[in-house]
Amino acid sequence: MISLDHVISSHGRIMSFQKSRQLVHLATLAAGRHSGISLREIEEEFECSHRTAQRMTDALEECFVDVEVFEDAERNRRWRLRPGAAAKLPLREDTALEALEIGIRDAK
Repeated sequence: MISLDHVISSHGRIMSFQKSRQLVHLATLAAGRHSGISLREIEEEFECSHRTAQRMTDALEECFVDVEVFEDAERNRRWRLRPGAAAKLPLREDTALEALEIGIRDAK
């Protein structure tokens, strides 16, 4: 059984609550900056390795519907949530439904 300290992504991967919180923080950063966020900035913000920053951007793209990936003038990839997404931070529908199902199952 999965406890409430885990979340399941849209691809059925189990994510710890702490990683889920980091993902929401990353989404907030990506939404709050017009230029989005780069891997280097993620590494600095979360004090993590380059590979972990890549995994975090993969999770961001997997879980949120309004993610834009683009290259800046220096050819660095950047991630941002499209305008208007900051207020609602929309989860993919299947992710939200899975989270609700887990909560209901665990509450029983």
